This record gives sequence, structure tokens and C-alpha cells, in this order.
Amino acid sequence: MKMTEEKLLRLARLAALDVRPEEVPELLAGLEEMAGFLDLLPEMDETAASESGLALVSESAEPQDRPLDRQSLLSAAPHTDGEYYLVPRTAE
Repeated sequence: MKMTEEKLLRLARLAALDVRPEEVPELLAGLEEMAGFLDLLPEMDETAASESGLALVSESAEPQDRPLDRQSLLSAAPHTDGEYYLVPRTAE
């Protein structure tokens, strides 16, 4: 899909981004470059990626055969109160 100025400004509005008119050409060029990389993905040799340790899909991403209980999930969290994950405040 070709990115146009109209589509870029609509996307910016939906994402609540303030895009100045002088930024549009640079943003369009960046999006076109990213789209070019996405077009290359079907041609990528997956065996080379997995041999280099850069597998596209991690084996650990596969679903587990056993259900996870609350304690095992909380034990993996960096901060908990024993019942919930504690998330640091990022905005005031």
C-alpha cells in the first residue's frame, strides 16, 4: 500500500501525533523505507536466521502443555505485593 500525505496525516491524527507540515516529507520517506523492508520478509532465508541464533519464532513462544498457576506467574514478576503485579508509575 502506497503511503500518501493524506494517509499519513490521518494516521497521525488517529495516533494523536502532532505532525508539522515540514515533517511530512521526511516521515513519508521513512515509512516508504520501512515498507520496503516488509516487502523483503517473504524472500528471507529463515534457515540462515535460525542458524545464526536469530530465529524468527522462539521455541519458548510455543504454548505450554500445562496451565500456569498464580504463584508461578507472580514469581516471574520483578515486583509484586504477593497478589498482583506492581507496575512502576510512569506519569504523574
